[in-house]
Amino acid sequence: MEPPPEDLGGPLAKCNKFEECTPLLNVEEVLSWKPDKCSWKIRPLSSRTPCSSVGTSQYCHQTQWRPTKLYDRHTVPRTLVCHDMKGGYLDDRFVHGSEKHTDYRFFHWAGIDMFVYFSHKFVTIAPPVWVNAAHLHGVLILGTIITECDTGKKILEEYLHSSQEVRVKFIQQLVQISKYSGMDGWLINIENKVNQEDVRTLHEFVADLTKAMHKEILHSQVIWYDSVIKEGKLKWQNELNEENKMFFDVCDGIFLNYVWKEEGLARSVKLAGVRALDVYVGVDIFGRNCYGGGGFNTSAAVEKARAHDMSVALFAPGWVHECWAQEKFTPLEYTFWRKLWPLLHIHGPSEFPFETSFCQGYGKKSYDHGKVKSDQPWHNLSLQMPQPCLPICVEDVCDLPGGDAENKPEIKMIKFSGCVRHWSKDAYHGGGCLLLKRPQNIQAFGQIIFHKLFLCSLEVGPTDSLRVYYAVKSPKEDKVCPQDLALGILCQDKEGGHLKDEYFGSVNGLAIRENTVELIKDEYDEETGWTLRQYLLAPKKRYYKVTEISLILGCSATEVLLGWISISPPKYFQ
Repeated sequence: MEPPPEDLGGPLAKCNKFEECTPLLNVEEVLSWKPDKCSWKIRPLSSRTPCSSVGTSQYCHQTQWRPTKLYDRHTVPRTLVCHDMKGGYLDDRFVHGSEKHTDYRFFHWAGIDMFVYFSHKFVTIAPPVWVNAAHLHGVLILGTIITECDTGKKILEEYLHSSQEVRVKFIQQLVQISKYSGMDGWLINIENKVNQEDVRTLHEFVADLTKAMHKEILHSQVIWYDSVIKEGKLKWQNELNEENKMFFDVCDGIFLNYVWKEEGLARSVKLAGVRALDVYVGVDIFGRNCYGGGGFNTSAAVEKARAHDMSVALFAPGWVHECWAQEKFTPLEYTFWRKLWPLLHIHGPSEFPFETSFCQGYGKKSYDHGKVKSDQPWHNLSLQMPQPCLPICVEDVCDLPGGDAENKPEIKMIKFSGCVRHWSKDAYHGGGCLLLKRPQNIQAFGQIIFHKLFLCSLEVGPTDSLRVYYAVKSPKEDKVCPQDLALGILCQDKEGGHLKDEYFGSVNGLAIRENTVELIKDEYDEETGWTLRQYLLAPKKRYYKVTEISLILGCSATEVLLGWISISPPKYFQ
């Protein structure tokens, strides 16, 4: 089994190395826009599990395998992330990535539904690296249409006062930009006063853009930011009400401003009616007049929104990277999302072939089959691979601050409690892998530990066998990888009901079904220290789904690096 080719641009791509994505600054640039001569490789939107689980049911370790309770994801609140990282278009604008391996990255895709790439330019086109990472995880990605202050007002008026023919072409161009760049919609953010006589034309723009997007991209979303009201005044409402409902009624949702009160949330739900989930409660991670103060207390605001069964829009989670030392980013990012995870609805992959090295789209080096391919640091989110659905178990060693970026106390390094985390010092493919350990915060020694990595919905036919590969290694150079471990999958009949676990490996105390699982290969590479194991699961003679993937550590296994997982029917490799 070969790791996937770097068909979305290698970490050190030499061809068109400095090809970049840029915003459009005015109406004329939108009207004259044409697809670039260079062909950007865009990943299509992957499907994801039709059901989701509540974050409280996703544990990074268990002493027995408890199937996850699932909910129809169309009936649960959503989570939108608006990235707003230092104004956008940093080195992430480069189509083939950069050499700045310490740049901001996002890898908690399993907990969100939409990602908005944000800048303060008129038409913000999401760079391909973000589109590819989002689509890999089945997450919609939106661009931004924004006008601000006097300059933005003039740009908006140029459009609003143009002819019907020009306005139609403008919308058609936005649709084509979406299709070419791989975006799934737009956030519309009008933060300047609009003349009252122009409000009707603005309203028509929102309605016509939404219709045009739906016609060409069925799953697309157009979201209105709570700013301008029906009279044209710039007056943030912090709730859905009669002042801004006219825009909500003609698009897919509204992103509420951040200075809301709980009674306003209740009124919003009542007014939205059956569309209550389309109201996104704004939460500013920088904590500017936001409930709870943002920062590492962002969960307080999200909890209030979820109490009303409402969706949330998290603004500027890059705060963690922007405001703290880069060497502390990874543990602090894990800490930030660990606090949010119980309030999120988690989804996972639902397409074969399924394979991952857990690479987060960056590396101090680049690896291939465990060997160093290049010593050059790199950052390219297009090369990110599927990330786990579980939260990371961390231990807070001091009081963490809110979102005030001006007066930050010193934070001691967050200590991982020894469960699961990204490991950048080695890799089987890409720039990193997972380190899994026996947990230190529970009395688990002498017990089997289940690390539930993925919630999934991978459908298998009655005559299909499954090929299962995984690569493991000891994190210590002088140690051999423990043998007392296995990869496990949970299988469920397609119509639901019957559950059955299958294990690939040998763990004392687990019932391994020798008649259904065949060991094909168990190869140890002395040069790299990686062990690649290959198994074949016999056909079950009925339709079923793989619903969960776990790594199981036996009683004698204390820690292991997991660098590769591949699970697919053989037909995907022919």
